Amino acid sequence: MGKSIGEQATLLAMRALGKLMEDPKYAAHMAGILVAAQRGRETLGTVQSAALRAGGLATRDDFKAVGRRLSQLKRTGLALLEKLEALEMNQH
Repeated sequence: MGKSIGEQATLLAMRALGKLMEDPKYAAHMAGILVAAQRGRETLGTVQSAALRAGGLATRDDFKAVGRRLSQLKRTGLALLEKLEALEMNQH
């Protein structure tokens, strides 16, 4: 069976990009674009966090921190439960 049009288009695009990336100037230019995009993404995240905090809302980092704290509390609770069970076994 032949390849679908989507698969053919993907292969063609990959080949074209490969040829373009052979040019050092083009590759350096693309690297610069990617770095700028990453910086923009980081800036957007910083501004978004500041806006959410200013509005009294939780940020993604806040949710992550709460998740980590809950995991820590769960581990501590399980350890205390094991100790309590061990103490109960020693009393009987």
